[in-house]
Amino acid sequence: LTRAAGVYTGTEEAGWSGGVLNNVVFFNNSVDAPQILRRSDSLFLDLPNWPASTTCNVLRSYKNYLVALGVTKSGTEYQTMVKWSSPADPGEVPFTWNEADPTNDAGENSLAGSGDAIVDGMKLRDSFIIYKGGSVHSMNYVGGTYIFSFRQIFDDIGAISKNSMAEFDGKHFVV
Repeated sequence: LTRAAGVYTGTEEAGWSGGVLNNVVFFNNSVDAPQILRRSDSLFLDLPNWPASTTCNVLRSYKNYLVALGVTKSGTEYQTMVKWSSPADPGEVPFTWNEADPTNDAGENSLAGSGDAIVDGMKLRDSFIIYKGGSVHSMNYVGGTYIFSFRQIFDDIGAISKNSMAEFDGKHFVV
């Protein structure tokens, strides 16, 4: 990966996450600002509108949103935090991540009930499934004031590491 400005400081051991949202490729290494590559770009760029002094362990897409899992803000880790962007217009990236602005859908939620850290997440049918070390939660679009609803599905299983899941026959295979 070639970055437009500077070098990546994340290590291979930290693991990368990423995907595609509206034909825009995105990558995240949990240390640097998330990166994007549009068809018109020749180098990876910092994700526009990403909050300053913020990183996340995992970045995934769900519907027209980007979802950050395991967030660090100004050096403080929130291992159970789910943070989502405003919805992105076709061919674009989200215009804000500001959860305090009531005029957009960006928000955040803590899945602190079980106490274990978020490991990864993946879309399954119409839900986004969030895997922690010892529990599994669902995130579903509901719109309105809350945007997403969250509920715990399992409290006795989880995922072993980032990128340890795959969709198979309409289900998730998880290590």
